[in-house]
Amino acid sequence: MFVGTSAGSINAAYLAAKLSLGAKKATQDLVDFWRSLNKPELIGPLAFTAVPALLGYAGRIAYLKTGQGSLASFGRFAKVLERAIGDWDQIPSNIEAGELDAVGLVATAAGSGGSVVFMQTAAGVAPPPFDERNGIRYVRARLGTDHVIASSSIPVFFPPKEIEEPPEASGWYWDGGTRINTPIRPALAIGVDRLVIVATDPPRHPAADDADGRQRPDFDDAILNLVQATLNDPLIEDLHSLVRVNSLVSASRGQELAGRRRYDYIFAGPERHGVLGTTAAEVLRERFGGPLKALSDYAVLNRLLGGQGDQGAELQSYLLFDSDFLDRVIAMGREAGDQAWRRGWLHDKLP
Repeated sequence: MFVGTSAGSINAAYLAAKLSLGAKKATQDLVDFWRSLNKPELIGPLAFTAVPALLGYAGRIAYLKTGQGSLASFGRFAKVLERAIGDWDQIPSNIEAGELDAVGLVATAAGSGGSVVFMQTAAGVAPPPFDERNGIRYVRARLGTDHVIASSSIPVFFPPKEIEEPPEASGWYWDGGTRINTPIRPALAIGVDRLVIVATDPPRHPAADDADGRQRPDFDDAILNLVQATLNDPLIEDLHSLVRVNSLVSASRGQELAGRRRYDYIFAGPERHGVLGTTAAEVLRERFGGPLKALSDYAVLNRLLGGQGDQGAELQSYLLFDSDFLDRVIAMGREAGDQAWRRGWLHDKLP
């Protein structure tokens, strides 16, 4: 079973469609797909999106109506993804062949703020009932490009995406990570025995002394704090909750407690906070620094965000479709995966 949110929804959909090639081949093809992405082909000049968005918001001062307003658009990404997937009907074919039982893509309903998990499953896997406590709805869908883009539309950075199928869940959607960045809860609700969790941040909250607090925070620091709290905190809380329940079940000698059971898990992610920002800052300095690149999209955006190194760069990393940056992130992912595999299955402790 694959369940993904944001960039993870791209991975989940791609692997679900390619799993008949074998896990090793499908994974390598996915890595090659990420390496093939480049900004000019995907989102085009930011001047066509970011400038109108900023002017539109400024126009509110004069009571002018603003447009959809986002720093970027998905441009040709839909066509690029369609070409990479090849045939979306391969997902139900792989499910029928027993290659996997289910795939779920998480998006956030723009109108209500609730989470929707668009699911394609085997006949014996029923969608879980509505999770009233956590605001998670599960709906069957024939997954396609629109569901992936909806799950990946980070507010402010990208515009919302309209979903038409299935009709009972039609509407506008944002990135699923605004509510569920790493979908542990949906995976458990759909039904798994063990979890492999892939994340872009550590499984712990940052300590107060992890950063230099002597420098006065700027506007981009405030945005980054809000983004990190939105995208990272739910993962940390869900993982800590999982470990806590596992510990209680283990203490009860493996008996279920109030319907809860123990789930072993593997966690693959960085050990330190801010590694994406540090890596993005390095790439921005090396590839887009200096006077000759002063008018490039990333150089201009860096100045708009205050040019404060890692902080502004971490915000830019959400738009940094650059081959050098992606290569470095892939290398970090491989290292994190190797460390996770050596660490092995966990249940009553954090990585």
